[in-house]
Amino acid sequence: MRDRYKFKKDTNELHFITMVVRRKVPVFTNKELMSIMVDNFRFYQGRGLRVFFYVIMDNHVHMIVSHENRLAETIASLKSYTSRQILSVLRNDKRGWVFGFFKNKENGAQNLSGFQFWESGNHPKLINGWDMLEQKADYIHNNPVKRGLVSEAESWVYSSAREFYHGDGVFKIDRLD
Repeated sequence: MRDRYKFKKDTNELHFITMVVRRKVPVFTNKELMSIMVDNFRFYQGRGLRVFFYVIMDNHVHMIVSHENRLAETIASLKSYTSRQILSVLRNDKRGWVFGFFKNKENGAQNLSGFQFWESGNHPKLINGWDMLEQKADYIHNNPVKRGLVSEAESWVYSSAREFYHGDGVFKIDRLD
């Protein structure tokens, strides 16, 4: 893995990360699966994860996050736990056929039962200044607009834009000091 795709060890550094659903399958299309992500954001926020910006799209999640000293481990845990929860829902869902997309035939898969929900890696990028922070935050907030899902960023329910601009989002984001 190249150096630019590793979490930096400094404490409380902001990172832009992307978590991609395996094979880019559009899974986040209903409230139940979106809520799994939001509930886990809250859970890990209570364990030191600071979430400043985020968007949940149909097949990926973007975030700007930090942690006092365990960001890489926290994101790995978040991905592992959400993977198990989402695969469990999909296994029993009327869209059960989607479950087959996550069968992992590769050796050494990091999963419990031969299935892998998230692509490996997060491509973390250290936020190294205010300009980069603004660019990444705008990118996150405008992702649903660029995809034609909403006309205004704050209209996308599963984005920090709603909380940032109106204070009524589904998840309480952390504020920058």
